[in-house]
Amino acid sequence: MYDKQIRSYYMDLRKVSDGGILSFPNKYQVEYTDVAVELLNAALRQRGFCPVDNESARKAVLKYFNIDVTQSNSALGKLQFRKFIFKGGNYAERMLQAKSMQCDFFDQPNYFWKCLIYIPKYNYLMSVSPVIEDAVRIKGVTDEGSDKLYKAKVRHGKLVLNLVDYNYFYENEFIFHENKIAFQWLKKHDVEFLTNLFYNYGYDKNEDINRLVMNEMLSKYKEEKEVYMFENTFACKNTKHSSVGIREGLLKTILNQPVNDAHYFVWGNLLQSYLSQFVLMTEDEQPEWVSAFTKQERFQIVAYISYYLYQLGAKGRQDWTSVLGHELYYEGAFRSYLEDNNYLNLPDYKKLCERVYHEYETMVKSGDNLEDE
Repeated sequence: MYDKQIRSYYMDLRKVSDGGILSFPNKYQVEYTDVAVELLNAALRQRGFCPVDNESARKAVLKYFNIDVTQSNSALGKLQFRKFIFKGGNYAERMLQAKSMQCDFFDQPNYFWKCLIYIPKYNYLMSVSPVIEDAVRIKGVTDEGSDKLYKAKVRHGKLVLNLVDYNYFYENEFIFHENKIAFQWLKKHDVEFLTNLFYNYGYDKNEDINRLVMNEMLSKYKEEKEVYMFENTFACKNTKHSSVGIREGLLKTILNQPVNDAHYFVWGNLLQSYLSQFVLMTEDEQPEWVSAFTKQERFQIVAYISYYLYQLGAKGRQDWTSVLGHELYYEGAFRSYLEDNNYLNLPDYKKLCERVYHEYETMVKSGDNLEDE
């Protein structure tokens, strides 16, 4: 099956200097991707992947990606996620899918070749572009040698169904079957896939994944001693709901670290520095990603971070409330925001804010009195 298309594809690959299928005419991009989707399904099954039913697949994607695959691609594309539209499917969406493969869409979030692709009907995911060579190789075909030899091998070589990258298998096993062996494999060989669930889609319910993210953050912080690179970590702009997303799961994992952990004070310093980006810096000093939040969103972030920072400090008898005190004392709008929103229903946060405010007020007035003397 697809013998002719596979051999034609390999012939066409030889004609483009680089870029692979991205350099093909759009007509052939569409045709060959249709074939690739079928072949990858066969290769995954050969490897041992068993597709789940549609509803189980929908729930799995919703759990790990916070995305409902029943939505249209116009909505999904904003999150660099696409649902593959088969030939004979919705005509308008099929045409938009073909259009999104063109290089004109390169800078768009819904550019086909940059999106994570969900394949309905077969219910599997591709974290990279679905291409034929990832599912089928032709025995003896390499980029080396003359064009004549290459063409001869393509015409007469044996087709071998072979999943070229095991990542695809283990990613699908983890997402759709919560396979523990697959998860351990990904932790060793495909960490980026797991951490991207956190960074790109806000999945913070798995402590092991949170710790992988924490390790990356600590490594960056120790190297730079700055937090400007921590976009989409403790808080992010939630494109789906046009709101701010607080990564409480990550904050709770940090809070669960023992006080005698070697990184306890590092996390204290890091969180205080992160909080300072929203409170103590002018707009000119702030990283661009901080400026993207509205004032109300910044207040929400300050509240959550200061709440967990206080709890982290309390575990080790540390007082890490000075940044919160500064914001409460000098920013009346922040106090009003907290009161209007019932202190975000954070347990005992109102009491904490009242105490910190009065302590900071006393400190400021004491300083003023010393200056007067």
